[in-house]
Amino acid sequence: MTRQNVTFSIGSIALIDKADAQTGFFKTVFGGLGGRAKDFIPAVKLLMVNKLEESVAIHRLLDFMPMEKLSLLGFRKGISDRTLNRTLERLGENSKFVIDKYQKWVKENKLDDKIQNVDFSSSYFEGNECTLAKLGYSRDHQPGKPQITYGISIGANRIPTALTIQKGNINDRKHMKKMLKLCTRILVLGSLLVFDCGGNTKRNKIAILKLGFNYLTLKGKKVGPYKEAVAFFRAAVQEKIENPYLTGIEGFFILESSLDLEASELLRLYREKDVVEKFIRDLKEGAEMRPIRHWSDDAVIGYVLLVFLTNALVNLTQYLAKSPVVKNLKVLKKYLNNLTVSVIYPKGWFKMEVITNFSAELVALFGDFLKKYGQIELQIWR
Repeated sequence: MTRQNVTFSIGSIALIDKADAQTGFFKTVFGGLGGRAKDFIPAVKLLMVNKLEESVAIHRLLDFMPMEKLSLLGFRKGISDRTLNRTLERLGENSKFVIDKYQKWVKENKLDDKIQNVDFSSSYFEGNECTLAKLGYSRDHQPGKPQITYGISIGANRIPTALTIQKGNINDRKHMKKMLKLCTRILVLGSLLVFDCGGNTKRNKIAILKLGFNYLTLKGKKVGPYKEAVAFFRAAVQEKIENPYLTGIEGFFILESSLDLEASELLRLYREKDVVEKFIRDLKEGAEMRPIRHWSDDAVIGYVLLVFLTNALVNLTQYLAKSPVVKNLKVLKKYLNNLTVSVIYPKGWFKMEVITNFSAELVALFGDFLKKYGQIELQIWR
């Protein structure tokens, strides 16, 4: 029987395979979790690949998935969308276990940075069945839709170390307490936590110091404390504010820190907190986390965890590449999806695999690694 020639995208598979080859990610984080399900890790890989490609609904994921692509992910035979949904639920059921193993993997590979940037965000639902879904302050500008909130801690090296998932009506002050419990499992003494004013409370700062960490945070912009601080720096300068709509604190912000550093250094550290903001943006826009359409709590938690770990692998690949050309995930996906392999079945001959569209933007990420998937049509890096 003559098999039909087929062409499909290989970039996302290559990305997670290379990260796994260099760090043993999947065996460490998911080993022993599948039980009798022998295709559990391949199913996780397939769900990750989907978030790095078209991010289609699970019930449509297998419609145009050739067996040649499934075999590269480790499948020995086909898989059903029911199994994929069950994989998400299993991830949610064992989320604490997975996060714990993930943090151990981070430490084993010496990826834990002493400077950790913490931020919180939310993603909204299409539906009302999940008990985690609550109305709250919407960062997605969807105030009428239920949501969940989540917290991210990521090192200055762009490797995330912690994920917390809470109901949609939990504010940042309470959420910060959950994050601190998780940070204690991985951070070394003296680590610096950088976060916004949402988590800046007296209790949280005291808790951080008791844990042996330091903090750098933005002081909430309230007129009283800010006026006092502004007056201190202006010393004896007397100003009369004639405009009743001006408070005298415009253009000022105050940073608080337990470290005694130069103001310029504290400002630099706080500005570099945008690494976590970019990570969250990649979760939402690059990996297309929103809207969330799963119903059960376990499936929702598993889904958020899967997207988090997918983006962690992207950042890891860029970190190991030292000087990646493309850092934004939404842009990177275009190059990954254009990278294709054609499987050709010549009559009466062995099959051939030819890789095409290996762009200059991907050279820093993959180098010679792609040769395992076939012959590269244009070796542009030489």
